[in-house]
Amino acid sequence: MGLDTDSAADFADCAREMTRRCDVLVVAGGDGTFSDVLNAVHLEDVILGYLPMGTGNALRHCLGYRGSIPEIAAAIRRGRTYTYDLIRCDGGRLAFMASVGLDAMAVRLWGQARRRGERGFRCYAKAVLHALLRSYRPVRCSVDIDGERLEVARLLSLMVVKQPYYGFGIKVVPRARWDDGWLHAQCLPAGFFNALAGLATAATVGNRMGWYRTGRKVVLRAGEPLSLQMDGNPGGSGRRFRFRVMRAALRIRH
Repeated sequence: MGLDTDSAADFADCAREMTRRCDVLVVAGGDGTFSDVLNAVHLEDVILGYLPMGTGNALRHCLGYRGSIPEIAAAIRRGRTYTYDLIRCDGGRLAFMASVGLDAMAVRLWGQARRRGERGFRCYAKAVLHALLRSYRPVRCSVDIDGERLEVARLLSLMVVKQPYYGFGIKVVPRARWDDGWLHAQCLPAGFFNALAGLATAATVGNRMGWYRTGRKVVLRAGEPLSLQMDGNPGGSGRRFRFRVMRAALRIRH
């Protein structure tokens, strides 16, 4: 269901209609598609499932999926229901991973490349390098985490997540947990070495760069506008971003 929709609004309507007709609503697509659905339906009324048929598929790694799509579908059918936290971004959209800065600009460039027909990790890596070397300009900002203020002279990226992975299995916040009631914030100061070292470690043993904090609320204030991404979807730009944990807001069968 849903392949006949031709707009985001129609797709959201389809998802809401399906919640009245099934026990588990299984979303086939990427992280952004799953995020669109969880923001379209009443989460208290539905259990979701996820089939990784997108490009980056961070959720595939977070949920520990192995095997082919039919094997994953069978595992969902016989699986258990788990309860996870979400992030409320700026009082509006819910997400399981969000970031401000370089990552968000890279997501925007990646989206442009995919609309031109480019695919795969190489396309994503090109977008990140383009953002790092040409498009993104670090800015001064402050980050408040449950009242503790941290000043950042030149921000590369602030990641606020509920699980460790970005797309392609890149582990950007290794200590993040989806069910612990906390936001996990990882801040990378600007610098070419920091960026490359962060990417290299995230793609192997897990990111080792920047500082890491946990909290219930995170507020970023910047001197100049920055871009936001949520679950691989562009989220606009601004000088202030607020993130709050929503405990036990999502149920997933896997």
